Amino acid sequence: MKLSIVLAAYNGAETICAQLESILAQTRKPDEVLIFDDCSTDDTVETVRRFAAQYDPDGAIRLIQNEKNQGWRANFMQGFRQAAGDVIFCADQDDVWHKDKLEKMTAVLEQHPEVRVLACNIHPFYEEGAQLVQVGSHQTDSYGTHPLEKVVLDKMWLEPWRPGCAMCFRRELLPQLEAIWFPACAHDLLLWAVGIAVGGAWILNEELIDQRRHSGNNTPSNAKTRKIRGGLMELYTTLSGKILQNQQQLTLPPENVQMVEQMNRFYTKRGAAIRSGNPLQLAGLLADLKLYPTGKAWLADCLAAIR
Repeated sequence: MKLSIVLAAYNGAETICAQLESILAQTRKPDEVLIFDDCSTDDTVETVRRFAAQYDPDGAIRLIQNEKNQGWRANFMQGFRQAAGDVIFCADQDDVWHKDKLEKMTAVLEQHPEVRVLACNIHPFYEEGAQLVQVGSHQTDSYGTHPLEKVVLDKMWLEPWRPGCAMCFRRELLPQLEAIWFPACAHDLLLWAVGIAVGGAWILNEELIDQRRHSGNNTPSNAKTRKIRGGLMELYTTLSGKILQNQQQLTLPPENVQMVEQMNRFYTKRGAAIRSGNPLQLAGLLADLKLYPTGKAWLADCLAAIR
């Protein structure tokens, strides 16, 4: 298997060298490291050039400078399009990979052809001066009880258990990803949703990445206002709808089609109720309480609807 790494960069001069060091130190080397700089205003570009000149004699690192700022969602997608590897790994500019990350995740893909999208566990931390402070998250929990677990399609379907920096996917899935992607959809949500829908998303329950957390991380909002929470439901409705439109190309299992259809109707109804702010419509959502990811989510919808 040929391995591609796609790294979306923007103003990452302070941290990107540590990430690149960890990538070049992998026990299984990548065939290419594609860095897409999204019009950084700091020294990211020159920092990458100096690093590559000094530490990358094989020329695996390739720097692409965007002519105009695209935003991180589109930046990752253009990276996927240009990657040539059989397996494409996502990378952020401020993390540190364990030296055997590529080796262990690629071994899973080589041994298990049914795995289409694979994520590993992460070790998140905040940087406070000279100290690294570990933080908690549902994304640090093990998924299931086995070293390798299949992710099931359930009501938590669009609540990713792992961030994009922990994911990789087979390039053969790219045409379907392209058909479904739209500008508001993050690459990790797209990979997660499509991988689960086709029955090919798995988690390797082993920490293989140190994920740096800080105020600049792009993470989903708590969606506490009507506009934000209603927009989130619109995102979910659009994504699930596009997956249904492409179900034949994806060859979705019949039981997954039924579940996605059910969730699509739920997201549509939920979004309309939140945007309306109408207590009667919100009360009507109680009939679908079993489809909420958590018991508190309905109350959060009600609070968001009046803000």
